Amino acid sequence: MAAELRKYPRFRAKEGALAAFAASDHGNFSVVGEIIDISSGGLSFRYLPSQGQPAELPFMEIIGYREPRVRLEKLPCKVIYDSEEPDPFGFGVQTRTKRCGVQFGALSQGQRSQLEDFVKSYAESSPDV
Repeated sequence: MAAELRKYPRFRAKEGALAAFAASDHGNFSVVGEIIDISSGGLSFRYLPSQGQPAELPFMEIIGYREPRVRLEKLPCKVIYDSEEPDPFGFGVQTRTKRCGVQFGALSQGQRSQLEDFVKSYAESSPDV
């Protein structure tokens, strides 16, 4: 069994949690996907590859569209992996979705606080093992 290498506990995301990459400051998102899991150090999300490539973009946004509505902007990040995810929904159909793992960069104290609040509102209460 492989040893766990994550520095922070990872939590499964609840419905309504999105990750987004914007190609510019105009709010036009080039990649948007559903967050799968999240921690203080990063997250993974599922998206459709026809939208673009998140690896080319150094900042991301996290959006919670349920109550409470939350938007964390310009989070520095680095893409750790970006791979095709075969049939993530269990329908027996190739959906060609991708799964992207992101590590957060140096967050400001305000961003860290917002991220902690987001995790409290949009993540399951026990760590994902």
